[in-house]
Amino acid sequence: MAYRQSLLKASDVRRFLSAKGSVANCAVCGSSELNALDEQLIGARAALPVLKRDGDQVSSDGLFEVVLVACSNCGNVRAHERRLIEAWLASNPERPSTTLG
Repeated sequence: MAYRQSLLKASDVRRFLSAKGSVANCAVCGSSELNALDEQLIGARAALPVLKRDGDQVSSDGLFEVVLVACSNCGNVRAHERRLIEAWLASNPERPSTTLG
């Protein structure tokens, strides 16, 4: 049976980036309108192909999983290593909000 990783929520990605002191503005246009890909919402994950070259031959060597963050103003897309985000989230679970009532 294959291991299935959970899909990340945009709020988890934002929490990770905030904790790491990530720049909250687009590196291209300076806009603060950045959106993390919400994997739970779309039901998919992003990955970049890893290629290896042997002489003139190029072949696939797997995938490098990433989380995408896109600017709503200019469309610039940046990628963050998914494995690091998952590890941080496992060590820093979201605390349930407490409501006094």
